[in-house]
Amino acid sequence: MLYKFTDYKFMRNWKFQHWLLTLLIVLLLALGLGNFFKKLIEGFDEPPVELNEKIRYITFNIGTAPFLVISQVAVYSADDPTTNIAPKGTATALNLYGAGSISLVSPIDGTLKPRPMLNASSPGGYHSNEDKKSYWKLDLGQAVQLSKIVYYNRSDVGYQSISNGAYFTLQDADGKTVWTSSNLRNGDLIDTWTFTQAKAPPPVPGPAGPAGPAGPAGADGKMGPMGPPGPKGDMGLRGLPGPPGPTGFLEFVDLHKRNMTGSAVTPYPPNKKNNNRPNTIRPHNYCEDY
Repeated sequence: MLYKFTDYKFMRNWKFQHWLLTLLIVLLLALGLGNFFKKLIEGFDEPPVELNEKIRYITFNIGTAPFLVISQVAVYSADDPTTNIAPKGTATALNLYGAGSISLVSPIDGTLKPRPMLNASSPGGYHSNEDKKSYWKLDLGQAVQLSKIVYYNRSDVGYQSISNGAYFTLQDADGKTVWTSSNLRNGDLIDTWTFTQAKAPPPVPGPAGPAGPAGPAGADGKMGPMGPPGPKGDMGLRGLPGPPGPTGFLEFVDLHKRNMTGSAVTPYPPNKKNNNRPNTIRPHNYCEDY
């Protein structure tokens, strides 16, 4: 059903939809600005760093900061990027500020959040004196590939910038410095450094090995189909003459001395000389005497 623009029902529905859309936009802006201000207060992550060396020691130095302050340090390895391995390490420092809830090992007790250091009833973290050689060093116990380091600043209002100018270095198992961070950010509650490793090049194939010994002979295959007939061969040589046949015998026949003109043999009529034998055969080429 279509409504006229001046229809009250249409105007009421349009106002409701406009109000709902406005509320949705306000909520989206609030969420976005909330995350932005949260990052602005806690601190933005540093860009990823390619680090191929294995690290055993992490050393925080006072640098140009008035004091070196560490509420908590979390360390994650490339083999297990979800487990904080800092509590398994050992912490040492050049000096320690003696007021408040200062502790040498508090930065690796596993409490992953900024904490106040003026509260003497609970651990707050590490705090150096004003010595410009001050440092706090963490020994992981063994060299590992790093994936992330997270620094937590103190949460006392007005004291976040006290570590502005401090930095940390990474050393291998021999104590050699292989990487140095930028200065800690002014006022950041949390700073995060992520590390990546370069991909190993593909392996180069080696030379081919020598050929192996020949294997045993395989089984005989099935007989194939008969092939087409071959071409006709040449005529062979004449054979040797055969052996002579057996000796025959003569049969005496009375021959007539006449009518010996034909080539075929024909019977002749009986007479006295042939003893009245009518079937005697005679050749025509001879004469018979009656």
